Amino acid sequence: MNSVMDDNKLLTLASNERISVKPHMRLIFEIRDLRFATPATVSRAGILYISDDAGYQWRAYVKSWLARIKTSEQNLQELPVLFEKYVPDTLFHCAKAFKHIIPQVQIAMVVSICKLIENILNNNEVKSIEWIFVFACIWCIGGGFGMKDGKDYRQLFDKWWKSEKGKIIKFPGKGTVFDYYIDIENTKLEDWSKMATGDVVASIDTSKSIQSYTVPTADTISAQYIMRQLVQINHSPMLAGLAGFGKTQIIKGMLNELCMKADSEYIQQIVNFNFYTTANLLQLILQQQLEKKAGRLFAPTGSKKLIYFVDDLNMPGPDPYDTQTAIALLRQHRDYEHWYDKNKLTLMDIKNTQLVAAMNPTAGTFFINPRLQRHFWLLAVGMPEQSSLSTIYLAYLQKHFQGFKVSISENINSIVKSTLGLFSDVQLKFRKTAQNFHYEFNVRHLTNVFQGLLQAKQDAIKEPENLVRLWVHECERIFGDRLVNAKDLATYRALAADTTKKAFSKFNLNKYFGATPEPLIFAQFVASLDDKLYDQFPSADAMSKRLHEGLREYNDVNAVMDLVLFEDAMKHVCKICRIIASDQGHALLVGVGGSGKQSLTRLSSFICQYTTVGIMISSTYGLGDLKTDLQGFYMKSGGKDEGLCFLFTEGQITKEEFLVSINDLLSSGEIADLFQAEDIDGIVNQVRGPCKSEGLGDTP
Repeated sequence: MNSVMDDNKLLTLASNERISVKPHMRLIFEIRDLRFATPATVSRAGILYISDDAGYQWRAYVKSWLARIKTSEQNLQELPVLFEKYVPDTLFHCAKAFKHIIPQVQIAMVVSICKLIENILNNNEVKSIEWIFVFACIWCIGGGFGMKDGKDYRQLFDKWWKSEKGKIIKFPGKGTVFDYYIDIENTKLEDWSKMATGDVVASIDTSKSIQSYTVPTADTISAQYIMRQLVQINHSPMLAGLAGFGKTQIIKGMLNELCMKADSEYIQQIVNFNFYTTANLLQLILQQQLEKKAGRLFAPTGSKKLIYFVDDLNMPGPDPYDTQTAIALLRQHRDYEHWYDKNKLTLMDIKNTQLVAAMNPTAGTFFINPRLQRHFWLLAVGMPEQSSLSTIYLAYLQKHFQGFKVSISENINSIVKSTLGLFSDVQLKFRKTAQNFHYEFNVRHLTNVFQGLLQAKQDAIKEPENLVRLWVHECERIFGDRLVNAKDLATYRALAADTTKKAFSKFNLNKYFGATPEPLIFAQFVASLDDKLYDQFPSADAMSKRLHEGLREYNDVNAVMDLVLFEDAMKHVCKICRIIASDQGHALLVGVGGSGKQSLTRLSSFICQYTTVGIMISSTYGLGDLKTDLQGFYMKSGGKDEGLCFLFTEGQITKEEFLVSINDLLSSGEIADLFQAEDIDGIVNQVRGPCKSEGLGDTP
């Protein structure tokens, strides 16, 4: 708040609006707000320093919590002793020696401990409360530790806990304290993998993308178990970690499990934040699934509970006074369960809703207003362990290659191991720089390699060598195609050749790695343009013949493109087809002007049997026009089930706000306020049949 207060008690805001402060009125500021006040305002504020070094605040909360919960008299007697035994020392040492992935206030950790214990007590008959308390203490205080400033604080917390607090409840020497859960019935420690149920391989449908499933590993099982416990008691979990580490996937897996049951009491809504997300826009999004109940009360349909999953929570841009209006609205909702109708200026009570969030602490504003963050339990999500990644990808490949020759399926373990090794080498060799800011390789890229392997069909992959060639091709498409010059590509090929030689020495693949490598190109149109069999082109001549055929057919039905299909151009067409033909496949083509990016895209789109669409920029073209165009594209692709390729060039970004809608289109497919409320019923009716045939629930 930038303000001036003079002696007649007139508060002048930055907007020049004046507020008269009456004798009975008082203003309460916090230091973070007074940073923007004038000296005149600061001098009139009585400064009170409130310290919580002795833990009065969290002890007061614990006292009120103990008076409220329903549990046995013995538990009520033991819990205060356990808080004093474990919490003060742990909080003090963590504040002194460790760093959470984003700043945490003490009371937030203690509230999370209480909520987690309460829900476990509500749903289980607990024989020893100390075991449950230790489990909650480890995850609610230590869960927010991860890799920061080059130190692994989770490992450091594990060592400290085992040496200082692990004398009564002893954890095994193998692994960390985060690798075990409490078997409540038998009062003992168990590895998280014991919680996995059912045959994972049997449940996977490899015709769907890998993103459709969350394979149970120690990391995903532990995160989802605790999130479920907290969601059930209306406490908000938040996952924080770098891009591509699986935060969104873990949360979506948990929400799908909760919401997709026939008798589920939960429904979900995904909200993607970006730099331009404001309180006004956010309120429109949050109100989409709410209906008026009575008076000023609003809630989801029926007796359902609505879970808002807010992705990239810290992305909204701050105003000059460091306020993020979208964050402020969420804080108001979380604090008071209400917000205001901006048109009628009346209060709206919002019930039966709660938040789940994810954020990347190295992007956006790095961390959020502590007044909102205190409502969350924080879990740091790191790069999955090699063993976890191996478990995930082996499950998919084993299911997909079940019907193939034994000699082919025998190579699956080697392929997974080699891919993980090559991925590590690429991460170490190609670092992100100011010039090559896109040299960033994460789990998403690793997943895309295996997604490519899942296109293998028995008609094309008849021998083990065919599979290894496909693997070499997919790795080069994912890792090699991101590299910007011949030198880097040669370095990558040397790494790939070395890995291939070690793992698959019995196959002669040297011709694909030499100084003038033989083209190794797989595509879905090798046999014919209408064929969908992913196979290798036997030669450059065969590729040329097929693509010239495609160009002739394109020119028969479209404005003639006089393309010269030299070898590099043909390779680019195959690469573009490979990307846009896959589920959620979006291609970013980088090159100097006039290098043929648009022409090759139009040909690739035609070969994939899509209609190429775009926008026409004019001097008056604005965000409203873009949304109108996008509405038309959505109605064609979603409503009429037509395949579309949306071609968007950098010259069409006349306003930076365009990228917000494009980002939403790429990340989730849901663009905020794209359609009016009255249009949505018609759209729902239009797609209801196809949704049911896909096995999706009959929900908006």
